[in-house]
Amino acid sequence: MKVKLPHEFFIYASKFTTPSMLFGVCYFSYELHKKPGKLNPLGGYKSFSVKVNGKTINGRFQLVQTWLVDMLYELIQYNSTGKKVITKDECLYLISLYNDYQNSLDKKHFNHENIFMYLYGFYGEQKRFQNIGILMENFSREKYILEVISKKNHPKNTKKIDFNKEFYEYTGITPTKYSFSLLALYVFFLNYGPFIDNNKNSLSRFDTNGFDVEAILKILDSISITPEDARKNYMRRQVFYSYPILRLGKEYLCTNISLLLFLFENSNYWVMRNKYFQKKSQTFISEFGRYFEIYVEEILEKCLSKNEFSAIEETSKGKRADWHIRIGDFDFLVEQKSSISMLKIKQNNPDLKEMEKYITKTWGEAVRQLIETEKALNIDNAIKIILLYEDYYAGQCLDELFRLDETLENDGRYWLINIREFEMLLDTYKNNPIEFDKVIKEKLMDYSSLSSSGHDVESILNNHNIFINNYLINNGIEKYARKEFENYGDIFGGDESQTEG
Repeated sequence: MKVKLPHEFFIYASKFTTPSMLFGVCYFSYELHKKPGKLNPLGGYKSFSVKVNGKTINGRFQLVQTWLVDMLYELIQYNSTGKKVITKDECLYLISLYNDYQNSLDKKHFNHENIFMYLYGFYGEQKRFQNIGILMENFSREKYILEVISKKNHPKNTKKIDFNKEFYEYTGITPTKYSFSLLALYVFFLNYGPFIDNNKNSLSRFDTNGFDVEAILKILDSISITPEDARKNYMRRQVFYSYPILRLGKEYLCTNISLLLFLFENSNYWVMRNKYFQKKSQTFISEFGRYFEIYVEEILEKCLSKNEFSAIEETSKGKRADWHIRIGDFDFLVEQKSSISMLKIKQNNPDLKEMEKYITKTWGEAVRQLIETEKALNIDNAIKIILLYEDYYAGQCLDELFRLDETLENDGRYWLINIREFEMLLDTYKNNPIEFDKVIKEKLMDYSSLSSSGHDVESILNNHNIFINNYLINNGIEKYARKEFENYGDIFGGDESQTEG
């Protein structure tokens, strides 16, 4: 029987100590984040020269951030017992071998019948690494929803949760200080490299007013994990999204600075979600869904006149969508979905079974509600919108629902939109109705002439030179979040561009 040899990546990795390889991968991830490729912020090129079995090997290859995350997890799983400390060029050669190994895995995926679902998951994660600039937008919106919308007097607001109070009781830190500390950690790693010793003196170089070393060390401990625990964690490679810091003895090692920013982006949400998850309670998720409904209503109120939108009343005769919007000749039906998909879906190699379950359950339910609502209201040719809170999925991904569930018929007028696109779209209508009309018609044209799902709304907005989310700016939502940070000092040193990666 022919024995299949392990890939050359594993053979070469077996020579080196696991800690030294982990340090090397994290360092090159940090270096790439600090100086991203000119054409692609996700990757950049590196050259190496090494001797292997007496032969000199020279090479040039591309570093890719998402693959470095994969490689880090692979090395932790492999847990080499090698004795040699890896050098810079040896580490680059090892990464090039991993790229070859990853390519061999990707070939298997490309032969998979669910190739498009695989690609949507793959590109969704890549898009996050490439669009780090919108993280502050997402953070600002979420902070506003949790701190302002949750207190708003509204019939749907049960006020079962006192967000600020519960957050502090659970963490011992205010939500703003917690988020500020995460962002401060990002700036610290960006300035000083991906390593921090587990002591107060290691942070003394970062001399900033309001910088609470005790809070930083507490948070470092809460978002770090040992390689041994990462190896056993059920989230597998996605464990680094929740714990972007590796704890190696007395050192903290930042696995990927972008992952630290992603944690900052939804920092307050995940702390509260985890708090209630530990209690096996759905209260926070349910309450956040209500906050999201109130937030969308606020967008409608600020961008449309009262006669241009209405809430759709619930009925015992069947499920209904949330909103009916009538602008000019266009009827829009909107069904909101605040649920966030599992981390196992949102990665380079998505869990396709979980992805199928999420799409058929969440989006399928939305489509059925939209169908029933269109019939009940006797509306012809409504544009039926599934409005998502998260921005991970491309609009074209909606095609997969109709492929997976053949009981649903696509009439070419279903749109999958995230909250950012929705804000930008309605803000465009408020300030430039003519341009809004062009955007809608271009989107509808895509349905009929290009594909069943058409382009993302964001892509079409960009075609019309609409790149900035002015809704958050014009309504003071971004300013609210930034102002809250002022009490803790200027961690950017007068240059906020560092958060752009």
